[in-house]
Amino acid sequence: FYYGPIMLPFAIGNGVTSSVVYGAMEAQAGGPKMLANRKFGPLPLAGPIIGVATAVLSPFTYPLTWQLCWPNSNAAVNNTAFNPEVYEDILNAYLSEAGACFILPILATTGSAAGLIIHLGLKPLILGV
Repeated sequence: FYYGPIMLPFAIGNGVTSSVVYGAMEAQAGGPKMLANRKFGPLPLAGPIIGVATAVLSPFTYPLTWQLCWPNSNAAVNNTAFNPEVYEDILNAYLSEAGACFILPILATTGSAAGLIIHLGLKPLILGV
């Protein structure tokens, strides 16, 4: 419980990112049933794709969610969320050798595994199956 408040901005950023990605994919697919039916062999595609997209895109929301959750922090006082260099740093971390060899593969693996588990867990609730 001690570290819970520190995790709040990251949880909000992840939730917003995954909601936007899911909404866009569902709209493109034509509804939740059509989205759930897209598979690669026996494995559903929607959950892992949403998981990977969330893992890769959500760090771009963290400066803003940190500022919203902690308005009196040094980052918020310095308007870090509105500084383009912060977002360039995130992008450069992805494009660096460490990003290509270490960060992105870990994010993709973790995101796809989490997305698959969440997909399989939520499917009965969303589709009523």
